[in-house]
Amino acid sequence: MGAAKLAKANGSPAVGTGQPSAVRLATTGAHLSERVPLFYIDDQVYTIAAKPRPNVALRYMYTLKTRGEQIATAQLLEDLLGHDAYLALMDHDDLEQEQLTAIMQIAQKLTMGALEAATSGN
Repeated sequence: MGAAKLAKANGSPAVGTGQPSAVRLATTGAHLSERVPLFYIDDQVYTIAAKPRPNVALRYMYTLKTRGEQIATAQLLEDLLGHDAYLALMDHDDLEQEQLTAIMQIAQKLTMGALEAATSGN
């Protein structure tokens, strides 16, 4: 990629203009990624993306700010797991508080790690 195109892609000033360029976002639908187990119910595995998309982290932070930690974490789990897996977790009568806390912490750590990687340029 040429220097001018790379500068534009990164939102850096275009060569010779001194003005920052806007970053162009496109909808590709290509956001499938490797998945890792988050929890099991009996022999059924429930997975989440190994590297959640940065917009999931942004949505989590926004909901955290506007609605509080409990609602933000519940929404994050549903965003990461999908509706059916979230319902399976919610309907599991033998779920213990320590297990739920561990699941939420893993989800938060993976999500915020994805945002940190995006903002650090990695």
